[in-house]
Amino acid sequence: MKKERFLFLSLICCLFLSGCGYKDIDNRYFVVGLGIDIPENEEMKYKVTLKLAIPSAQIKAGENEFVLEREEAESLAEAVRLIKSRVNKELDFGHAKSILLGDGIVKQYVKDELEWLMRRRDIQKIAWIMNASPSADEILKLKPKSERIPGNTLFLMFGENGTETAYIHPKFLFEFYREMKNEGVSAVLPTVVKDKDDELMAVKGAVIFDNEKESLRLSKEEAMLYNALCKGEDKSAFRIKADDYFFVISTDTIKGTYKINNGNKKSPYVDFKVNIIGTLEESDKNLSNEHFERYNRLAEKQFEDEVKKLLEKFRENGVDPFGFGMKYRANHFNNDTELKEWEELYPKIEFKVKADVKIKGTGVIE
Repeated sequence: MKKERFLFLSLICCLFLSGCGYKDIDNRYFVVGLGIDIPENEEMKYKVTLKLAIPSAQIKAGENEFVLEREEAESLAEAVRLIKSRVNKELDFGHAKSILLGDGIVKQYVKDELEWLMRRRDIQKIAWIMNASPSADEILKLKPKSERIPGNTLFLMFGENGTETAYIHPKFLFEFYREMKNEGVSAVLPTVVKDKDDELMAVKGAVIFDNEKESLRLSKEEAMLYNALCKGEDKSAFRIKADDYFFVISTDTIKGTYKINNGNKKSPYVDFKVNIIGTLEESDKNLSNEHFERYNRLAEKQFEDEVKKLLEKFRENGVDPFGFGMKYRANHFNNDTELKEWEELYPKIEFKVKADVKIKGTGVIE
């Protein structure tokens, strides 16, 4: 009898259950890009731009179709819901793999924007996040002729399924969030700009954050050197100009390692070592295999100067994208005072850079 009552009550409860809310693919708009900018209306806080892909039966280069929906509001959630009121399909963020923050946004605190992105369950944490200059709207409305799928250009650039270069430092949303929350490391975002051709985009430089807002901008050369040292990019090319020589080294491997020495707190220093193996790719004169040692020494001297200059620039601007502070905290346990100790050490720390370059050949010709 008890079993029958239980089954009866279970059937009654099922009558009050709603459906799973699933909507067919034909009733969905797939968001492939999400941009956040400062609005023109000063009474509002955000301008949200959504790039909505229009499905096509045949995929052809140059025929990618999309719709841009824009809305200004006091909150990101409100802006998205206002956009939903204007479209006839459900917005699906499952394919939103490009998140763009305009120049105006990164110059102010990005805490609220980042919290909203992380809280939404339908936004992928492996989405690429970047700074868009001058604005996210300007980048999202570009339509490269080679693009077969809406938004695919950024996917290929940052996913390394297409181009591979040290000028691009891809950053996942979860990585950026982690860097912003961790003490002792400065978060970094690549910068995407509109190229000379109005239909093209390019990654040029990077933005370094401090206290959840922009603190320093890197040129494309500085960003390339940082990227190569940080992630060991093995597809880099460096120009060497010294003693009437000009040649380009194509790197097979590049690695940067460091050790913090604060035994004497009055003169702390960082030993930074750079190891490079590559080939001579280009030169303005004949280069002989017999003089590799000389070419190595010239390259080492230039690398040491450039890396030291970059590290000193980080120190002078109070940013730490290499995470020296995190390593210091990991190796010192002083009752939660290690971060304060590092903040006192960092402004006066010196950098001793040592490069080891090995040129293994001159390509397929001498």
